Amino acid sequence: MRLSVSIGTRNDHFVADESRILNILHQNTLKTKYIGQDAVTHALDYPIDCAPLDQIVKSGETVAIITSDITRPMPTSVVLPIILERLHAGGVKDDQIVI
Repeated sequence: MRLSVSIGTRNDHFVADESRILNILHQNTLKTKYIGQDAVTHALDYPIDCAPLDQIVKSGETVAIITSDITRPMPTSVVLPIILERLHAGGVKDDQIVI
């Protein structure tokens, strides 16, 4: 059986013995109307099974933010300002935030 695997922007093709294949899994189609800053804002406005961030934090608390480095495709420049805005709205000051 001839199969292909998408890796980044390329497709790699290979042949596999059909008798050794139990199942073929396919990725879910992600349907969203939000991208970029809108996606971050929506996720923070409507978190799953918890209160919004600005309601979780309390004034005077210290908050540590862990983000990825340049080796990961994480748009920190898009996400971080929105998170900081929410922390400030919850009463956390800049000197109480460690990144």
